[in-house]
Amino acid sequence: MKKAILVVFLLLTLAACSNIVILDDEGFRLFAYGEFITKDNACVQSHDGFMVNGKIYTELIADRPLTVQNLLDHEITVKVTDIRGPTFRPIDPFSSLTIEADK
Repeated sequence: MKKAILVVFLLLTLAACSNIVILDDEGFRLFAYGEFITKDNACVQSHDGFMVNGKIYTELIADRPLTVQNLLDHEITVKVTDIRGPTFRPIDPFSSLTIEADK
């Protein structure tokens, strides 16, 4: 009986730990640069949301070049992470930001 309870406890612990998301200081999910981000794409994140190709996102890994649009009436800041690391880029209200491909 003790073994069964221990097994159930371990399974519940494992299930709880599988949903852990690691966040940075700004509250964005962290990505392993070498595994998910390549020289041809970038990760774009924003707490406010942004539009790319007619869809609204708060987080997107996409091939570059890509155009990120701010649909809000106030400035937003997007975190753009590429193989060089993260940068924060402001986008004016109702404006867009083009993230160019490396040459």
